[in-house]
Amino acid sequence: MLKPEKMVKISVVGPREQLEYASEILYKVNLLHIEDPKEAEYFRIGEPLEKASLISRSLVQLRSYISYLKIDPSRIVPKRKYKSKEIEEVLSKKLEEYQEQIGRKIEEKRSIDERIRGLEEELRVIVPLKVLGIPSRLLMGYKNLRCFVGFVKENTGWRVEQDNKPV
Repeated sequence: MLKPEKMVKISVVGPREQLEYASEILYKVNLLHIEDPKEAEYFRIGEPLEKASLISRSLVQLRSYISYLKIDPSRIVPKRKYKSKEIEEVLSKKLEEYQEQIGRKIEEKRSIDERIRGLEEELRVIVPLKVLGIPSRLLMGYKNLRCFVGFVKENTGWRVEQDNKPV
């Protein structure tokens, strides 16, 4: 009489990117019955261990810096291979250093952006005056400049001449 072989349950753990590839290979060797993982069995899916959690947060922070600085990650080539112990020793110190440097650069960029907005506003006010032929050197030193464009109902030229007569 045929008896079924006793089955043993195993868990295959690895990166999610390799899950499909690993499943295909295990299926082809026809030695395992593959089921979708259930979170309550052994591991909590998606939660790294404490040490991995620190590294995971550090990677997220590093990716954020790369994204903000618009660096192409494919162009980053390490000068040499590093041992995991070396990485652990230097990681937090370097990230703090980068955070400080990038924080300063962000503040500088904000300051420059504000200055640019101020200059653009000044330029917006001065351009109509330049069209009228007023030299820009005459416009320096004022706190505020406003330009009003429109029509005057009556001729007020005589009044302007009277107000500007030397005394």
